[in-house]
Amino acid sequence: MEIRAYERGDLDALLNLFYDTVHTVNLGDYTQAQVDAWADGRPDRSAWAKSLAAHCTLVAVIDGDIVGFGDIDEDGYLDRLYVHHAFQGRGVATALCDRLEAHVPAKAVTTHASITALPFFLRRGYRLTRPQTVLRNGVALTNFALVKPPAAIEHTYLFRPLRWMMQGTYFDAEGAPSPLRGEATVTREGQTWRLRSCFQACGKAPRRSCCDAAIEKGDAPGRLRWAGVDPALGALCGTFEMAGPAIFSSCISQDEVYSGRETLFFRDARRYDSAGVVFCRGARLFGWTARLRACDD
Repeated sequence: MEIRAYERGDLDALLNLFYDTVHTVNLGDYTQAQVDAWADGRPDRSAWAKSLAAHCTLVAVIDGDIVGFGDIDEDGYLDRLYVHHAFQGRGVATALCDRLEAHVPAKAVTTHASITALPFFLRRGYRLTRPQTVLRNGVALTNFALVKPPAAIEHTYLFRPLRWMMQGTYFDAEGAPSPLRGEATVTREGQTWRLRSCFQACGKAPRRSCCDAAIEKGDAPGRLRWAGVDPALGALCGTFEMAGPAIFSSCISQDEVYSGRETLFFRDARRYDSAGVVFCRGARLFGWTARLRACDD
């Protein structure tokens, strides 16, 4: 099974799957009149296309056929989750929901579940807020408002031995952008974690920045201390501070000429967003924004 992002050409397949699912799977818990009102066969294609494009929308594909889809907005509202009747009980809904929830790791996820879907969501740790009655084309249907609190973030960057590829944009002292690529490798040596990172910016003034740092527990929960060397900036020391889905890093050079700040934001166990800036005597030297992705060697 492949889980991929929605594409505009998927719209007809998703509309057909929605109609089919409601009129087969959900018919077990709703009357014929109710499923006819819920999926009347005359969808507002423009509204669906706009909504699916605005949300994080994923489709499940098996042997080239779309067998399920779901979408969630940036506020954590899980709008739709449907699986073809012939692929029920094969983990399709679970795979989609895992990825959709991971899209908003720091937020509570809310949804309105049908009678049919209620047990699935309750098994996933959703809490029932209230049952409710909604009208579809003048017909009353029962569904359930649910919420799943934000999961505790288990950071992987810094804490697991992994290699991370970095791709993004470098900004020089004047703010001019250029492509940025790099990598970071985390290893463990006894009680010390080691982070070796390097990136290359390609532009009018190419820059290569590397750092070899040793990381140890800090003097407070959620804090790590680190010390390392950057050939261009000299000896550096700093901290990593954990705050929910974010890791905040700050550093200063031994001669106090250079300083820097970085924020890493957890997207899922294998993806982080990074943004940072380095200063020389208080003036910006360079900055960056990038996506880090864990890779298998």
